[in-house]
Amino acid sequence: MESVFQNVFGRTFSSMSEVWLAVAYVLSMFMVLIFRPQQIASPSVFRGSYCAFALYLVLPVVVDGVLRLVNFGQQPTGMGRMAAPPTWTNTVVDVAVSIVAKCLLAASICYGLSSLMRSSPTQSADVSDAQQQS
Repeated sequence: MESVFQNVFGRTFSSMSEVWLAVAYVLSMFMVLIFRPQQIASPSVFRGSYCAFALYLVLPVVVDGVLRLVNFGQQPTGMGRMAAPPTWTNTVVDVAVSIVAKCLLAASICYGLSSLMRSSPTQSADVSDAQQQS
């Protein structure tokens, strides 16, 4: 069972710090939803944050599955035979997916924080003054 977990989620999380960052993100976003929903200034950005986080979790696993299906007939395995080493295209795709996944994690955190920020009172006062004058 542990090897299945490592195969599925080992591609998603590259280090323990990344795991704890993802756990902290999920817990903090759920705490905001449960205890302070009025703090969400922009619900659409908040939803975008969760979509980016979902893509961060799903993208590496899906791409790995697709690569395994594509390479299924090309790598001879069996009793006493080693699997063929990955091709350079697989390596490039793995690195690219890893970079994109980390960018999605960063984007989800930034979107989550920006969805909680309200505009400053002076900015909203300037906007309301401009609307009253026109």
